[in-house]
Amino acid sequence: MTMTAECARPAELGALIRERAAAILDMNQRRLSLDWLKEYPLPKLREACGRMAEEIPEDAAVGLHVQRELIRNPAFARYLARLLPLLPEEAPLEPPKPVAGRYGQPAPKAAPSRRGKLMHRLDGFVGACQDNGKDPADYTLQDVVEILETDELDGLGRFIYLENFAPRALDHEQRGRAINSLRQCVGVPAALTREQQDQLMEPYVPASSLFRGTAFSQVWALLERCPGLRGILRLLHERQIEEGLGMAEYTRFAEAPEEYLRLLAALAGKLSPIATARFLNHWQRDGCTLDALRKMDRHLAQHPDMDWEAALYSYSGYVNLVSGVKFRNLDLAGLPRHLEDILLYAMSKNKAHFVRLVDGDPEAFRILPVQSFLLQERLYREHLNLNELTAKDLACCGWMRRQKLDAENLAPGRRYTFPELQALYGVQRPYVDFYHALRSESQDCRLRVFREVCRQDALKGVAGDSLNTLAGLLDEKPLSVWKQELFRHIGGLTPGDTAQLLIHLDAVRHLLPSMRTRSDALLALRSINGLARFSTMDQLKENITELDSGWGELAKAMGLTAEFQAQYRENILAFLGRDGASIVLGYLPCLDESHKAGYLRVVKAELMGRLREVKYHEGDLRWELDRNIPSRAGSRWPENLAVVLGEWRPGSMTGSLTPCSWAHSPSARACPTWTGCTATACSRPLTQTRRCSMPAWMGAL
Repeated sequence: MTMTAECARPAELGALIRERAAAILDMNQRRLSLDWLKEYPLPKLREACGRMAEEIPEDAAVGLHVQRELIRNPAFARYLARLLPLLPEEAPLEPPKPVAGRYGQPAPKAAPSRRGKLMHRLDGFVGACQDNGKDPADYTLQDVVEILETDELDGLGRFIYLENFAPRALDHEQRGRAINSLRQCVGVPAALTREQQDQLMEPYVPASSLFRGTAFSQVWALLERCPGLRGILRLLHERQIEEGLGMAEYTRFAEAPEEYLRLLAALAGKLSPIATARFLNHWQRDGCTLDALRKMDRHLAQHPDMDWEAALYSYSGYVNLVSGVKFRNLDLAGLPRHLEDILLYAMSKNKAHFVRLVDGDPEAFRILPVQSFLLQERLYREHLNLNELTAKDLACCGWMRRQKLDAENLAPGRRYTFPELQALYGVQRPYVDFYHALRSESQDCRLRVFREVCRQDALKGVAGDSLNTLAGLLDEKPLSVWKQELFRHIGGLTPGDTAQLLIHLDAVRHLLPSMRTRSDALLALRSINGLARFSTMDQLKENITELDSGWGELAKAMGLTAEFQAQYRENILAFLGRDGASIVLGYLPCLDESHKAGYLRVVKAELMGRLREVKYHEGDLRWELDRNIPSRAGSRWPENLAVVLGEWRPGSMTGSLTPCSWAHSPSARACPTWTGCTATACSRPLTQTRRCSMPAWMGAL
């Protein structure tokens, strides 16, 4: 029994293979896609091939939708056989034959024949029937051929026409309107009521932007609710006015359709189609208000001979008319868009003074560049009252650029005067934030304080809450007054130091009487967290080696003994007062190992108070310049430190570590006594005939 079953299975498998092979041969012969094998059983496919062999010529190329219909609908093969002879057979228009093999380019495909195009359209139509559950054979052959010959529609449009309009026996004009409407309208449903069919045959439907931009079902719902809107649609079509009015505008018209129709009819009766179209375009941008329409109606009655096409050429010209603003010197025609926007805002918001200012000197307005800071929409809408501008202010706007004063950096909702904006122009963001933190009610006081702070660059390193703290104190009196009253006895204090002392005034106040120099102030500021332990600066200095976290690390790296630290205590205190330890430790990792030793020798010389003797050794200037140098000039050379490199200035915390000025050349041999050439402490160059002489004490380094 088992052996018999095993023998039967191969026989069944062989029969299945033969049946499948036969189906494939039939499908290839009838040009059916083999993909149908995945969807339909073999018997059904072979039956379809049999029907096609009986009814349809072998060379009839059909699309996938038609193939599906032939497979699933037994009656469709006979219907298609009756339809095919009605489709014209025209020879394809063959283009000139290209040179064979030229540049390896393939020859272009021949243009399809008229019959080929119709077969392609038929496939789309059949697909639309299948999507909507309809049998293509339900439509008369004449109607199908006629709609396939129509170039304007796609497959769905042909189906909608046959389903809704073909049974009505329309005349040529009605048929054309229906087809044109189906081509232009959006989202027309497959099933239409008689009223909807009549609507699509209205002559104004294809030309209306309302139907072209909104789904038909939405437009139909609006027209059913407000039938008076059809009068506006019909009016615009009859006057041949090109417009872009959409659903939003017609929804507004529905609030008072009779009044809108009356005014639009009056407008269209007095203006040319071009002028009317320009008005409608600007009016749509303005919100399609009845008020603007009424104002235009009055203008038309008062100025019947005006060149309205020119007057309505630009949106600014339209706003000029409906707002009642009169320009005597400024020609609005052809006004650049970047100027038109601000002028439109001024006219619409009744900025009469600004309008007069512009009209009084139109050239000053016309030369404003696109990048003028005044033309930032957010600036003039939110931050600046245009009516406050003067002729001098407008002239300034010609060179002030938005890159130097971005409205995004201004406080939201805050109003500024033009002098305030001038003061903020070109300053960095921390200074803008500082100005916003000032709370004095007097603008003059705020600007006086702000300009002084900007002029003296006093906010370097100040940010966050410190800005608010400083602003609160400077609301009371300017920075210079604070310095004169509280810090006058501290020598060498910079405006930035004064700002820092004010920010930390509560913490340093008890030490102020004992401060004498800028170094004292900087030392206190760097030790701000430990100041409460000391009552005088002398006590602070005595403990500075404990307070300065970097000194212990530096002393260990340099191997400084307790005796050395005791011997040079005053120099070390001065060095730490200039934040020398953190500076040295910050630069040290930047050097390679071969240069670190030389760099630390320079630091050690500074701690000993002998760095100047190394940097400005007697004869160096003369030796570098190779000429006779008067003794007076030679003595002044090391004293003249008036050098500015980037942000480095004499007297800053790094002033004691001024880069070495010795000459240096790649070919020079390093001095055997002074080793460790670095970018800041160059080895003294040698020649073959001269060796440098170093002070005897340098051996201690």
